[in-house]
Amino acid sequence: MYISRDIEARIAELTEQFFVLILTGPRQVGKTTLLTHLSQNMHDKRTIISLDDLELRAFAQADPHGFLAEYRPPLLIDEVQYAPELFNYLKIEVDRRKSPGDYWLTGSQTYRLMRGVSESLVGRIGILQLGSMSQNELYNHFDTPHFDYTVREAQSRVDATEPLTRAQMYQRVFDGGMPRVHTVAQLDRYVFFDSYVKSYIERDVKYLEPSIDTVGFLQFLDVVAARNGQLLNVDGIARDARLDRKQARIWLEVLETLGVIYYVRPYSNNLLTRTVKTPKLYFFDTGFVCHLLNIRSVQELMASNAAPTLYENYLINQLALSRTNSACSSTLYYYRDYDAREIDWVEVDGNGVHPIEIKETSSPSPHLTRAFRALDRGATVRGKGAIISTSSTVQLLDNRTVTLPAWCV
Repeated sequence: MYISRDIEARIAELTEQFFVLILTGPRQVGKTTLLTHLSQNMHDKRTIISLDDLELRAFAQADPHGFLAEYRPPLLIDEVQYAPELFNYLKIEVDRRKSPGDYWLTGSQTYRLMRGVSESLVGRIGILQLGSMSQNELYNHFDTPHFDYTVREAQSRVDATEPLTRAQMYQRVFDGGMPRVHTVAQLDRYVFFDSYVKSYIERDVKYLEPSIDTVGFLQFLDVVAARNGQLLNVDGIARDARLDRKQARIWLEVLETLGVIYYVRPYSNNLLTRTVKTPKLYFFDTGFVCHLLNIRSVQELMASNAAPTLYENYLINQLALSRTNSACSSTLYYYRDYDAREIDWVEVDGNGVHPIEIKETSSPSPHLTRAFRALDRGATVRGKGAIISTSSTVQLLDNRTVTLPAWCV
């Protein structure tokens, strides 16, 4: 079963504009499935090659010129990071052909790919990122994934959806957004995620760090999962994982490179001097975190100490996905200062700085916007904001802040 992705329209646009399109993201989020589906719909007779195949990988590494001569465009090369030797020859080919959409690439190691792109394909390549499936893709299907902070948009979303109970909302958190969780009937989640972890270590982690201690890395991954949604504390992670600080930082870089974790940076400027400077750590998929924390059911999740941070992680993921899937031009942060004021999410775009607070409450009130005033001292004008709550009623808490139900993000 194929589930449509919000990013499809953007892929079609960039295919018409660039010679090469690259789609990055963690393993098993549906990159190849998505591009294969689009290719079939476009009837472009695109050849599909995966460098997970060791023979094809060796061919591409040893003879990139011969590889591109053998496999002619339109071409999809899956997991292209395994053969960075191809990038220089791709440049030669696209400069010769000058045909938009000739090459589609996918990769699960973002920073390694970006290094190759920056050296050879700048100006010739469109870059998009695919995450796990959003709740808009799975449940809501709003035409515009990106929420614009208006009462009108909030009310239209409420009118188009059914309200969820707390248990139903946490079911979404527990399920996460990995495609196979939603497309395979009676999937054994434990086997799926356990295989997913082992696959990561055997295929990707060892590729990046050949001497890595497999058992130690598994323990490290559990330690990082326990600090999900918290300020990054490398020393604390190193201590709990029984590593030195340098090794812990290297392994965190591996997880970030593979898209397993990401950081939300603190918002600050030269007029906001009392702000915390440490990033917050999140996982790309809350279903995966539940597995790492050995949470086996939605009931266990709701009763666990991890419930608040996983709920926040899920909604932060939804906000981020709504922006990346619609190619929204904005920068994303959180805010915390030494006066104990905190804002879960701060978006900066051409209309100003937009604060969003996530609260598991059915009665959002104006006092929840107090921390937003801290942004008034900054150099960028404070624009509209939102409180994401469990209330199904849309309210305007002040002249710039609207409420939005969590299931409508």
